[in-house]
This record gives sequence, C-alpha cells and structure tokens, in this order.
Amino acid sequence: MDLFKKLSYGALHQSGFVLATVVLIIIGIASPTTTVQASLRRVKEDVVKTRIRAQAAAAGCPEMDNPGGRLAWNPSPDSGPFSTNGSVVLPIEGVRAPIVRVGIDTSGNMVVPTNARDIAWLDQGPLPGHTNNIVLAGHIDYNGIIGSFNGLQRLRPGDTVAVQMDGKVWAFEIKWSCLFDRNTTMASQIMGYTNTPSITLISCGGVWDPSAGTHDKRVAVRGELIKVV
Repeated sequence: MDLFKKLSYGALHQSGFVLATVVLIIIGIASPTTTVQASLRRVKEDVVKTRIRAQAAAAGCPEMDNPGGRLAWNPSPDSGPFSTNGSVVLPIEGVRAPIVRVGIDTSGNMVVPTNARDIAWLDQGPLPGHTNNIVLAGHIDYNGIIGSFNGLQRLRPGDTVAVQMDGKVWAFEIKWSCLFDRNTTMASQIMGYTNTPSITLISCGGVWDPSAGTHDKRVAVRGELIKVV
C-alpha cells in the first residue's frame, strides 16, 4: 500500500497610577498604521482560509480547514520501520495495535508497515511533532490477513482514538472522515500542520486497482486532542 507521493510545497507585571494612565493613553491612541496593518493581516488570513476551504471542498472534504505544510519530507535509505513503546487504540473497533516509527524511503514515499498489525507513525519529532499533527498509517489487509485499520472508514465524528507512548496517553475525538484519490494533491494538508493538536489516521479505501497493485482511494480520518494524561 503506497500512501501519498512526495510532496511539493513550498509560525508587566508592575503597578501604580502613573503606569496605568500611560497604558490607557497608549491604548487610546493606537496609531492608524498599526490598525491598518492589523486589518490587512486579517484580510490576508481570511483569503488564505477561503482558498484552503475551497481546495478541500473540491477534493471532497470541506471539513478539512487546516493550513497544512511544515512537513519534514527527507528521503533516506534508513527510514524504518523501527519499533517503539507506543500503541494506538480504537475503542469503537476493539483495536489496539503497536506503533512503529517510519520516515520517507528513497522513492519519496512514507514507509508503511510490513505486516497487518503494525501502524506506521510518520516521525516529525516528539508528539505531536512540529506539524502539530500525528500521522498514523496502517493496512486494511495484508497478504490476506485483516489489518488493524480495516475498520477505519467506520469511524464517525464523536468517536475516540488514543495514542499511548512514553508513559503518556493522548486522547483525541474524531472530527471528520474523508475519501481521497490515491494520488491526491491535498497530501500536504492532510498530513501537514494543524492549528489544533491533531491526529490523522490513513489507510486504503475505494476499490482494488490491479494495474497499480493497490486501492484507488485513501481514507483519512482526523481527530483533535481532548486530553493528555
């Protein structure tokens, strides 16, 4: 199961009457230049958000509104998978699966598990990584064996998923589930930076494409952090 192809994509404490008066005066006479700059910044941010939402909607996932990017996508011959002390739990599916750490192979693709049970974690630094988005990928089946992510497409908003690693438990609530083309141009947004600490679960979907040796779609499920214990 290949996932998404190599990405291209281009962050007073003091008291006293005099001080309070000065602060009030400064607030009251904010320079027009500062106000204009703030307004222009908001306009720019709104334009970017509108573009992101339009692109996501065109790809069939209007719920996806994160900016994306900031991925460290560095091909290496030594890209795993490597064992970790972590596991991912999907309570609604009764699944608990070990997490293996992976990087990017020399073909520019995320390394995937070599068995049905393991789940690959795209290492972007200590959780939740510098993308603020924990990306986990697993198989729906492997050599005729049902994979740990076989039921991924059944997850619905409100369901929970947990990651246990290094003595901590990261709990997330599912916000959306979308189906993308295997070679979608939205990979940077799916796997990249999120404003809220998040998790993105990825597996195959759609129908089997014998000419490619894999399915024609990818399921992506996004959850947002609710607590760390």
